[in-house]
Parts: sequence; structure tokens; C-alpha cells
Amino acid sequence: MRRLTPQAVWDGVRSGIFLPVGYLTQLIGLQTITASRSAFITSTALVMVPFVAYFVLRTMPGFGEVAGVVLAFVGLLFFYADAGFSLRAGDLWTLSCALAFAFQIVYTNVAARRTDALTVAIVQSLVAAVAGWGMLAWRHGGLHVAWGAVPWATMIYLSVLATALILALQAWALGRTSPVRAGVIYTLEPVFAAAFAMTFFAERMHGREVLGSAVILAGVLAAEVWRPRRESFQDELQGGSFT
Repeated sequence: MRRLTPQAVWDGVRSGIFLPVGYLTQLIGLQTITASRSAFITSTALVMVPFVAYFVLRTMPGFGEVAGVVLAFVGLLFFYADAGFSLRAGDLWTLSCALAFAFQIVYTNVAARRTDALTVAIVQSLVAAVAGWGMLAWRHGGLHVAWGAVPWATMIYLSVLATALILALQAWALGRTSPVRAGVIYTLEPVFAAAFAMTFFAERMHGREVLGSAVILAGVLAAEVWRPRRESFQDELQGGSFT
């Protein structure tokens, strides 16, 4: 907390506000679409990250990053071949979720490069907590009612491990890579999910899921192997052209 400078607070608030937006729009979408369809649409944040990075940082992705994005997205298409492509209300809400997470990745990347990453993650957690409890209190007609409606064992696991710890690791890592490469690496999520399902629940991967995993891994390798010689957005941050 000694590193809680005004810049760190601003960076944490600006990047953290996209978390409750992403969580809320995803939950609204899940009321009318399936979990697999939601997972696929949320993963399109991968495609949005390069455009958001250009909008925020005015930088173009390198060849390896473009190849990684294309390969990873093709792999996701194999993974979620049954998701379909028609747009309904739930799909649009989930697309908003993907866009929010794309902005969160880019702004966290900026914040972690110029301020202390852990401090930024703490502020992000506080922003998400305040927004989450506020929405819960509004939903239940008061914070005292919402407090009693919480399943505490689940809440502690989700808040400490699946939110606070993950935000800290994410902020630290995003300070050491580009947002586009991070977006490509995030597409490994369905691969890990399938591996855990096979390990703990004896589920089997279909042939298209195995193929999708291989293509996603190829995309991650492409983004990591063909790196640009210098990070132009890092030069911009050091030069003070980004605000």
C-alpha cells in the first residue's frame, strides 16, 4: 500500500471497472444462451484485443501476433463447432463481455508497465468488490440482506483464488508481455478445461477438440516465436505519449 500513488489508483480504477462490466454482461447473457456458446463468444475477446490495443496505444501487432490470433481463433472454432453464429440478445450481451475483457487486458498491460503491478491488482480487486456488492445490494434491496444471501465457502474461494490471486498474477504477467500475445495465451483456457475434465471427471475429448487444442497451441507458439525486436508501445509509455 506504500506504493499506492495517484497514478496507480487511476490505473487500477480505469482497468478494474471493466471487470464488473464483463462479469455482469456475461451473467446476463448466460440467462438465455448455453455455457459453451457463452465460452466461445467470450473467447472472441482474442480478436478484439488487437483493435483495442491499436485504439488505446496506436500500435500495430507484429506478424507472429497476427498469425497467433488467426490460428488460436481457428482452434476455438474447432472447439466450439456447435455454437452457431446467429446473434440473439444473449449473444450481444456476451459480446459486450468480450469487449470489456479486451479493454481490461490492454489497460492492465499499460498500468503494469508504468506502476507497481500488485498495487494495480489490489485496486482492481477493490473496484470489482465495491461494484459487485453494490449490485448485489441493489438486487436484494439492501446490503444487510445481500450479506445473508452469500454462500460463504464458495464466495471465499471465488474471491480469493479465482479473482484476487488471478488479478495479481495477470497484472504481473501483463507487465512483461504484449496484450495481443496475452490474448492468444488466454485461448488455452478451453484446452486446460478439457484436460482437467478428463483428469477429474473422466470426460473424453472429441476429435475436433483435440484438433482445436493443437491449432491453439500452434497459435501460442507462433505469437511467442515470432516476436518483434522491440515493443513499440513500451517506447511510447517511456516517452510519455500515452495518458
